Amino acid sequence: MSDRISEESSPETYTRSVESRNLVSSTVLSGLFERTDMDMVSPDIKGEVMFSCNVPYCNENFGQENPINTLPLLNHYKNKHKQLLIEKVQEAIKSSKTKEDSILDARFLDSLTDTLSGITKFQGRSRVRPTSKKLSGRRQTGPSQEFCSPQRFKRLYTQSLIGANIPFDTCDSLHTRRMLDAGRFGLLNVITRELTMRELKQMYYKQVKRLRKEFKEHVGHFALTLNQWKVRSDNHFLGITVRFFNESLELKRYNIGLEHMKKKGENSQFLVNILHNVLRYYRIGDRVISISRGNSALMADVITSFEKGYFGKDIRDFDGDVTCFKDVADLTVKAFMAHAFPQEASYDDSMEEDTVTADVSNSSLHMHVDVKALPEKIRKLTRSLNKNDELGALFDSEVTIRKHTDTRMLEILKNENYTGWMSEYEMISCVLYFKKQVIEVYKEVGRLSSKEKTRLAVTEITEPEWEHLETVHDILLHFVDHTKALEGSTYVTIHATVPSVHSLLEIFTTMNTKCLPLTKPTISRGLAAAYDTLYEYYPIYEKTCGRLKILFIATVLSPEFKLRFFQNWEPFSRDLIKSIEKELKNLFWLYEKRYEKKRLQNGEICDGLTRIDNQAITVKRKKDVFSYLSKYNRLMKKATEIEIYLREENESSDFMEYYQRKKESLPILFQLAKDIMAIPASSAPDESLFTILSDLGTNVNSISCPAMTKMLAVVKDSVMSMKPGDEEPSEESSDEEIEIDDDQNLTDQFIKEIGDSGGDTKETDLDDAILG
Repeated sequence: MSDRISEESSPETYTRSVESRNLVSSTVLSGLFERTDMDMVSPDIKGEVMFSCNVPYCNENFGQENPINTLPLLNHYKNKHKQLLIEKVQEAIKSSKTKEDSILDARFLDSLTDTLSGITKFQGRSRVRPTSKKLSGRRQTGPSQEFCSPQRFKRLYTQSLIGANIPFDTCDSLHTRRMLDAGRFGLLNVITRELTMRELKQMYYKQVKRLRKEFKEHVGHFALTLNQWKVRSDNHFLGITVRFFNESLELKRYNIGLEHMKKKGENSQFLVNILHNVLRYYRIGDRVISISRGNSALMADVITSFEKGYFGKDIRDFDGDVTCFKDVADLTVKAFMAHAFPQEASYDDSMEEDTVTADVSNSSLHMHVDVKALPEKIRKLTRSLNKNDELGALFDSEVTIRKHTDTRMLEILKNENYTGWMSEYEMISCVLYFKKQVIEVYKEVGRLSSKEKTRLAVTEITEPEWEHLETVHDILLHFVDHTKALEGSTYVTIHATVPSVHSLLEIFTTMNTKCLPLTKPTISRGLAAAYDTLYEYYPIYEKTCGRLKILFIATVLSPEFKLRFFQNWEPFSRDLIKSIEKELKNLFWLYEKRYEKKRLQNGEICDGLTRIDNQAITVKRKKDVFSYLSKYNRLMKKATEIEIYLREENESSDFMEYYQRKKESLPILFQLAKDIMAIPASSAPDESLFTILSDLGTNVNSISCPAMTKMLAVVKDSVMSMKPGDEEPSEESSDEEIEIDDDQNLTDQFIKEIGDSGGDTKETDLDDAILG
């Protein structure tokens, strides 16, 4: 063949002819077909090209006219020589060429991704760099595709599913697979429900490994929370979280377990065994300082059983039972509302007529009857204004007028959503906010005929009833402030529990004046019932600390309260103050022994704030004939940390700021406060963390997946704490098994769940699906 034929058959010449007809690189057909320009064979045939398949024993030839249509040529290899095509792709990947300069740039490979198993590590260099420094993080110095292999994409995709609460079934949906097929070569092989669940398993054991390491390095104890969580009527879980302050006083909180309970009525010993197993798994079973839990009989029994079997490190006896403040507040409000809005007339009301004047008695009885019907009256009003066009138009008109002078911009009355007393408070608050507008609506309704009034079924709220609502609202507002403050999960709350309870008890006493039983008997009895209920759980005015020891100590360790809080308020007796101080010093002594032992092991001992070497200690002991009394001398010297702290004036600075300053001068007190202040006053915030897992914890067939749900509870912490640019360490590849003494029962259950949920993912014929 002449030089001219060879020149025109070169890749450069072929590129121009092919790409004018079909935008595919000339390298796509390189080595696949032999090209012959027919005008060089016969001058009578002009503009035609013959392509002959290079596969031995394949006699297929394709005649084409310029510009070349490559589609039938490529389909020939897809249909007849698919394995050879796969080998060509593998060679291209190993050659380290860019995607644009290899066969990988061919669009016809898209529908082959299901069969190209194992081709997932292509990392061709991209000419496009990240434009956002905020999102690219440390990767902004290199090409984006250099770090985006299909395996890395699988990890990021799994994290996105967990972070956004998207069920794993989404991976196998047609729309997801169409997106993956169009997005990047090789993604269809790594994104399936089965593979993302296996990625979850790897993430779980990585997180366990990190937590074990962090817990081992932590110098101190751990505060736990226990919560029961219900997915469905037949699925119950025990949620376990751990909290602690590190040496930098950063509050750490992790979910360490969401244990499946086969039925709600599991006995307390079963739950205690679960708790012990989880603590042993993380190797912190002997360093628990407290357990905050809900106010249920089952949880109380769990704590009792746990106390009996606990043998801790340094602090051997467990005395850290903390009842969730929110649960107690709910019971207290319930007791108040049972009297503030009674369902039926009580015996006490009928007896009041004999003990008070006729006018007051009749007024009280009338008020009681109105109050009984008041809740339903408010509900009917709210429903009517929101659903009735006529009343709604009147109400909207009044609200529009108010908008000109009010910046709060509330526009509608809130319906009660039956989620607890907070819902009732919001409904009452909203009705009072629109009091003037509601009264104007009543005036308009008053001008209607009796028939129209009956049809609208709206009964006017009287002035005494408005006054009753305002009083109830003011009382509930105190509960709202106290409950929301003590529900905080990102700051210290335990120290404010006793002061908050004292504040509420004072409010109940102050508001329940002598005349209140005569003017508002239901509210008076409600306040008395609320006082009794709250004091039943928090008997803070007794002569000894009792079961509230940990709460009293936390209050004293707060630099803004100390012992002076109890000394300045009359209800707290001198005996109680002495008891608190004694318990604090006893606990401090245990911490002192622990850290003294560590210092002795390191070859040093602490005499006040002076460091003494071993030689000096030896000489001193030789001369001291009363060495057997030395432990008492050391105790007296080191106990001055408590004395120094209590003698100092109270400070308004917060916990972190104060103890960071005192870390060197009061080292043992620092460690004690660090452990105590990590205890949450309420377990409710941790409970809310688990409720977002319900969609992720069940598959498309509504089969319960307790193992997967547990893994999600643990992994979600790390996923939600990620910041832009955060990534798993590169040395921890998702394909490598994490070497950890994993829970074999959990692993077996997880594998079973993958199988039950259809882990054998069926390949989807995307081309047929799109055409269909």
